Amino acid sequence: MRYLFIVMIVIIGSACNKILDAGQPTDKVTSVTVYESNTTAIAALNGIYSTMSSGGPVTGNKGLSFLCGLSADEFILQASDMNLQAVYQNALVAGDVDCWTDFYNYIYQANLALEGLEKSQSLKETVRKQLKGEALFVRAFSYFYLVNLYGDVPLLLNTDYKYNAVQPRTAALTVYAQIVNDLNNAVEVLSGDFLAGDVETVSSDRVRPGIWSAKALLARVYLYTGEYEKAVKAADTILKKKDLFDTVPLVNVFLKNSREAIWQLQPVKNNYTDEGYLFLVDTLAACSKSLLHAFEVGDKRQQNWVLNGYPFKYKSDLPVDNPLEYLMMIRVGELYLIRAESKAHLKDLNGALADLNIIRKRAGIKGLKANTQEQILSAIIQERRVELFSEWGHRWFDLKRSGNMDEVMKTKTSNWQAYQQLYPLMESELRANPYLKQNAGY
Repeated sequence: MRYLFIVMIVIIGSACNKILDAGQPTDKVTSVTVYESNTTAIAALNGIYSTMSSGGPVTGNKGLSFLCGLSADEFILQASDMNLQAVYQNALVAGDVDCWTDFYNYIYQANLALEGLEKSQSLKETVRKQLKGEALFVRAFSYFYLVNLYGDVPLLLNTDYKYNAVQPRTAALTVYAQIVNDLNNAVEVLSGDFLAGDVETVSSDRVRPGIWSAKALLARVYLYTGEYEKAVKAADTILKKKDLFDTVPLVNVFLKNSREAIWQLQPVKNNYTDEGYLFLVDTLAACSKSLLHAFEVGDKRQQNWVLNGYPFKYKSDLPVDNPLEYLMMIRVGELYLIRAESKAHLKDLNGALADLNIIRKRAGIKGLKANTQEQILSAIIQERRVELFSEWGHRWFDLKRSGNMDEVMKTKTSNWQAYQQLYPLMESELRANPYLKQNAGY
């Protein structure tokens, strides 16, 4: 089984040509047979997760947790690397950062899976449904980050290379509508259990996306698009599921299979996360002074999640036979803050404070008693800063959607320009597709 999994990673990896290039994809022959077997079809989806966990925009020094933290006001860069300096100084040019290619590779693999699953006549129906849901979720997940990093992006829903190679950008709202559609369709077929490698056996590991992953991402998308009642409803379905999910003590949040975890990825290169190594061994960046000053006196998150000025959410940086931590993709703490912010927008101020204070209580600080909607919304953005720092670019995206980006970034760099809140496209992508246009300002 392990040999087959490795073989499939190689096969799926060969499909990672740039999706916008005009060249004929190399995977067409293998895709005919991959989805005729439960085992190989499952391995194809596993290959996506393995690729994600191996680096790129998901984890490590090219991951969004690191890059967007540098772009925002979370970190002090301690490396001389020119590309990282450009990220940190908000002086990017095309070619410095490439998250575009990786996310479109995930999308291509998801589209390939969806097409193969649709055509297959031999898969077990429960397997087909689960894998379809996972592929839809991966596509939605990837588009969420593309649209927040780059703005309008091409919406590619098939593997037709001739069609994809000449697609212009699609309006961000249309992309968001597709994300919602994919997630709602995923909810219809994904399991309510955490599943093992055979996608049928119930597992203690939380590494396969399920219905709860899709609901959680829906809650986030609805928050970003201002559909607050839907955001509350989506978050409710998870936060009321106390047999599976709950807040846990700060020291246990990032452990594998934590009840805080809605979706995690297992490290594949080593038995520790790249995030742990990045901040504990490489020490490429420390917490900024403004981040450290953002913690209130007595906040236990600063005691438990910061060590000698460095992010310390992941504490393992040595290979062990049984890894203690998995990479956290989506977690309960964020869902409480999503629900709090949505309730505040809906003027359910008591409900918003109740959710906000659950997170504050865990951190060992007293609950807030703010009276106005404006005060509560401001408090929630502040709470997101100290709860979700060094995770998935939350701070960078929060500054954009709250309208505070220019004010905050001008205190970081005197050269800040508003266009820099979007990353530039790679020149290679622009050359490959003449219908793509660079983001304004670059």
